[in-house]
Amino acid sequence: MKAVAPSALSEEAMVSLLGREDAIHDSFFYLCGRLLSKKAMVLSSFSAAISNIWGLKERILIRQEEEDIFVFQFKEMEVKNRVFSKGPWLYNSSMLLLADYDGVSALEVAQLHLLEVRVVVRGLQIAMRNEKALTIIGRALGTLFELTRGRC
Repeated sequence: MKAVAPSALSEEAMVSLLGREDAIHDSFFYLCGRLLSKKAMVLSSFSAAISNIWGLKERILIRQEEEDIFVFQFKEMEVKNRVFSKGPWLYNSSMLLLADYDGVSALEVAQLHLLEVRVVVRGLQIAMRNEKALTIIGRALGTLFELTRGRC
């Protein structure tokens, strides 16, 4: 079989390699992430620490793909989903932003500039416990995705 340089492949050939059910790919599951820190970091120490923080039995494989973007490789989808849904995560007092990643797409499309958090406002006066006031408060904190009112 003759090897072909990626640049010599037609767009149709690339789509057939990557875009169908019988695509050639590995059997791993991925997250990509960005650590919001300017501190220097040793990748092996980061891998050991984050594996421990996430409660993993084995050390996770991490690849540094760009200066500040990491790809985390998981053997099981359930473990990846648990890590992704249980955040936010901190490493060395710095926030780690995570995004789901398919292992194929360009890393630039990953949403690594937003962090979705749930905020509970306690002690709010009764007159401020209405949808209009809560929407204003929510927008002041950032982008408001959902408003839920519960007991205060």
